[in-house]
Amino acid sequence: MSERLQYYKNLVCIKIKKMVLMKNKKIVFGIVIFLFAITGIYDVSNAFVDEFTLSPVSYGGYSLGNLDDGDIIKINEVDSSDTINVYIMNDDQYDILVNSGGLTWNYFIRWKDITYLSGLTFDITIDDHYFIIFYNKGLLFSRTVKVDISVEYKSIIITSPKSTGIYVFESGNNYITWTSTGNFDYVKIDLYEIGVYLETIANSVANDGSYAWYIYDDEYIDGSNYQIKISDYYDSNIFDYSDYFTIDCETEIEKTITITSPTSTDTFLPGHNYITWTTTGPIDYVRIRLYDGSNFLETIESSAYNDGSYDWYLSSYETYEGSNYRIEISDYDDNLVYTFSNYFTIEIEQGNNGVSDVYIQRIFWTALLSIIISAAVILTTAVILIHKRRRQIPKEIIPFTKEIPVKEEPVKSQERELPRITYCSSCGAEILDRTGNFCLECGAPIK
Repeated sequence: MSERLQYYKNLVCIKIKKMVLMKNKKIVFGIVIFLFAITGIYDVSNAFVDEFTLSPVSYGGYSLGNLDDGDIIKINEVDSSDTINVYIMNDDQYDILVNSGGLTWNYFIRWKDITYLSGLTFDITIDDHYFIIFYNKGLLFSRTVKVDISVEYKSIIITSPKSTGIYVFESGNNYITWTSTGNFDYVKIDLYEIGVYLETIANSVANDGSYAWYIYDDEYIDGSNYQIKISDYYDSNIFDYSDYFTIDCETEIEKTITITSPTSTDTFLPGHNYITWTTTGPIDYVRIRLYDGSNFLETIESSAYNDGSYDWYLSSYETYEGSNYRIEISDYDDNLVYTFSNYFTIEIEQGNNGVSDVYIQRIFWTALLSIIISAAVILTTAVILIHKRRRQIPKEIIPFTKEIPVKEEPVKSQERELPRITYCSSCGAEILDRTGNFCLECGAPIK
C-alpha cells in the first residue's frame, strides 16, 4: 500500500506545461489537464458541452481565456460519477497549483465534494485569465465528468431606435431601449449625426434596458442621419450603435393670411389706397387680386413682398363703381393659403369730361387747404421779420448854450453882445454850423 502512495505522490510532482493564451477573448481555447495522462487539447467556444475522465488523485480543466470585469462564468451543469471538487482560478492561482505539483491550492471559489452542479454563476470583477479546474481526490477510482459551461461576455445591443421598427423620434418622450449581457450597472448614451459626436444624452443611467429621452420643440435640426451610441459607463470598449433614425422636432407654424384693410366700412377713391394684412408662418411673397363678388376682375400685384402693406393706386379713369368688391391675398408659392377681405366700396363717379367729380372735389379741397396753410405761413413770417427790424426812435436832442468868458476889450461907447456857442446834448460836441439839422459827430437831430 505504501508503495502505491509513493507512486502517486511522485506523479503529483509532475509539472504540466501551460497552454498558450489567445488574444481574442471571444474564442476560448481550453486544454483538459491531467496529472497522470494528457488525454488531448480541446478548443472550446464561449459555450461548450464536454465529457472527460479524471484519474485517481488528479486534476484537469479548461482555460477560459482572458475575461474582463463584468463578464460572467456560467456553470450550467456539472455531472460527475462520484464526488469531485470544482474550482475557479485566475492565472496566478493556476501557476501556484502547477508549480507546487498540485500541493498548494489557491482559488476564487470552490465547490467541494459535489457530484452535481446546476445554474451557478461567477461574476468577473478583475480583468485576468481564468480557469475552471476539476479535482478527483479519490485514490482508487476514476471519475467521469460531464460539463456544460459558458462565458457570458459583456455586450450591448440597441433595440430602439431601429430601422425596422421605431425610427422617427419627435418632440416629447422617446424611448431608447437595449439589451445587455454580462454584469455592469450603468451605461452612457450619446447622440451622433453621420458618425460625428453631437452630445451626451445621459452620462450615467441604470443599465435597465430603457431610457426616456425628452426632445424639445426645435431642439435639433430635422434629419434622418442620427445614431444612438450606448456604452458601458466604466468600460468604453463595450458599446453598440443604433441604426440611423430620424428626428422630426422642428415646429411648423401654420401659414395664414388676415386682411386688415379694406374693411366693410372702407371706401376706396381715386388716388392712393392702402391694402394691409398680417400673416403667420413662412410666407415670403403674396399675390393680390380684385374680385367683384365672386367674379375675378384683375391681378393687382402678382408678387408683392410680404411686408403687410401695398399701395394700390386707383386712376380716375377706372370703371369700378359699387360696394361689392373684395380683395384676395394668397401665398405666392402656395395657392391653398389665401383669404378674402370684407366687401368694400369703390367710388369713381365720372363727369362729362371723364374726370371723377369726387376726384375733383378732393383736388379742390386739397388745393384750398394748401393755400390756407401757405397764407398762414407767409403772414407769420412777415410778422416775425417786422418785429426783428423794428427800431426804437431815439430821444430828441435839445441843444444848450454856454457862456464863454472873453477877453475884455475897451468898452466902447456902445454895448456889444457876447458870442454864444452851441453843444450837442447827445455827444457834447461843439456845433459850429447851425444851418444843419444833425450833429456832425453823432448824427443826432438838432432841434
